[in-house]
Amino acid sequence: MTSSRWWVAMIAGALSITCQAQQAEDGTLGGMLNAYVNLLEKQCPARANDLANARAKGDVGATVMLGQLYQIMCVCHPDKARGLLKSLPSARLAAPARGANDFQKVAIPGIQEPCAGEQVDRMFEGKTCDGFKMTNIREGTGEAGFCGCMKREMTPWSDTDIANMQRALGAYTAALRAAKTNKATAPERAPLVDKYIRSLNHCGGGGEFGD
Repeated sequence: MTSSRWWVAMIAGALSITCQAQQAEDGTLGGMLNAYVNLLEKQCPARANDLANARAKGDVGATVMLGQLYQIMCVCHPDKARGLLKSLPSARLAAPARGANDFQKVAIPGIQEPCAGEQVDRMFEGKTCDGFKMTNIREGTGEAGFCGCMKREMTPWSDTDIANMQRALGAYTAALRAAKTNKATAPERAPLVDKYIRSLNHCGGGGEFGD
């Protein structure tokens, strides 16, 4: 699975859980954050089992993808949500989750964006990295060189830009697949998507985008 398809799966999963959290009986911000943590924790045993099965089968692609998914949805998102429950004023947590206190307005900058930044940082860390296994590599490109190059390329990015890029990349990938199927013109890229794909190409990856 390429990084773009993995992000589609991760974002879809997070959105589904977010929607469920927003339907919690306790309509306060604190109630929704607690519901979000509980919903994530209920899914984690199954995610851990899927990861263990992939490892046992020696399925490298699935192991990388499921490992990334477990880290972000079972470690990072719950930790950030618990951090908000501890750091936000009790009066705000007890207030209805609407207006400036809307769950999405709190969760996007407080949970999603920092987790997106941490995930991308881990993807290209070290001389061997998950990012190398999640893109189509140009022949002759070494793993250590690719990982180091992408680490340098992504370091200046803000968490907000990374999260926005991930969302836009998911939409672009779906549109690109449809265009290829229908033999139509490739869709236009959002600026952040174009910047990311250019970085992949510069470092020796990104073959899945056909550049």
